[in-house]
Amino acid sequence: TSVTFIAQPGEEIWSIKFRGGQDPFYQSTFIDNISMDVVPTPGGVGVLGVVCLVGARRRRRS
Repeated sequence: TSVTFIAQPGEEIWSIKFRGGQDPFYQSTFIDNISMDVVPTPGGVGVLGVVCLVGARRRRRS
């Protein structure tokens, strides 16, 4: 089973609670093999591209 959580830039996920079936209480859950992928926002990628372009132009002039 794979579960994906998405947070806005700057937000952190501190705890996760699951509810299973018809039970009105939260279930104890062990999560193993956690992996995190940081996906840049489109605006962040655009700014990074401009910074790289400016850096490349400065190197050519040096």
